[in-house]
Amino acid sequence: MKNKFNLLKIFILGSIFALPFLLTSNAQAAPSAMAPYLEIDLSGGLWKYDYTLLNTLNPITAAGFDIYDFSITIYPEANLSNITSPEDWELISDQKSFITWFSLFLGAHPFGSDIAPGTSLSGFSFISDMRLGSLDFDVTISNPDDNENPITYSGFTYHATTPVPEPGSILLLGHGFIGLLVLGRKYRIM
Repeated sequence: MKNKFNLLKIFILGSIFALPFLLTSNAQAAPSAMAPYLEIDLSGGLWKYDYTLLNTLNPITAAGFDIYDFSITIYPEANLSNITSPEDWELISDQKSFITWFSLFLGAHPFGSDIAPGTSLSGFSFISDMRLGSLDFDVTISNPDDNENPITYSGFTYHATTPVPEPGSILLLGHGFIGLLVLGRKYRIM
């Protein structure tokens, strides 16, 4: 009986300590972005890549921190073709080692074409003559606190079928399993 009580106490205390992480899992202290991609084998040694760019900042606490520039570094170099941009975005590329997409209109939708916090934009795509996988990327984010000094964030693109779980979800799932174990033991003994 004492063992069951201790397990229940650990579960309750763990839940109390996990609660702040669960409630603040969307709040970001530093600018960040994610760039998942879909990889399509076109056969004949050609691969199509479709990217979605996500501004992962909290739309309430980080209003105005809009992404307006997205660059991908291709390494090793490849022959790129059919490079496309979302509406109201343009691009610069040497067709081998880099692509830089940039917003044409300052500000977030509906007035501009930047990517506001908590939103995403798709339509960044190209065809490569080799399979590339994950690539380095950089985004430039407007800084409403200092307009003269935008913020740069660097990361890695990732395949869209392999989502990365957030820490809050893992904690919640773990505590759910512990709770089920405690309840299962309780009813099995009685």
